[in-house]
Amino acid sequence: MTQQKQTGLQNKKTRRTFIEKQLRDYPANKKLLESYRNHNQDVAPTLSCLHLSDSQQTAPEQPLELVELAQQMDKISWFVQGIDDLLTIVSEEERTLLEARYFAPRPQMAWQVANLIYISRTEFYRRRDTLLAWLEKRFGLVVEDTDYIVERAG
Repeated sequence: MTQQKQTGLQNKKTRRTFIEKQLRDYPANKKLLESYRNHNQDVAPTLSCLHLSDSQQTAPEQPLELVELAQQMDKISWFVQGIDDLLTIVSEEERTLLEARYFAPRPQMAWQVANLIYISRTEFYRRRDTLLAWLEKRFGLVVEDTDYIVERAG
């Protein structure tokens, strides 16, 4: 294998691992995001009561921790929304696959999920890979369908 090809495969594996982590974190992140949004709705009316004097051109700066928290919640929101989008378009079998493999408190092994939805392990991996590839594109992790291009000198 050429160096370019090895790098491409490593990147693909890294992306898949990242997406699987997002899927495993999805239930907790969704709850965290809802809690954050509810908290912000409670805080928003008090912030809107602040009036700026004519001499102030900008609002008082928020503590850095609040800004960082808001940025982190934006990231979480992006991934949660992507997974929500996926869940709206998948079949019932694929939804069960995702729930049993990634969302359950005790995720099931591949062969257990395959047995649960009456498919072979090979078919389980095909479907899982299709779902992960869709999320790769949705999250903007893949620009092209090919992960590596080997250029020939010549």
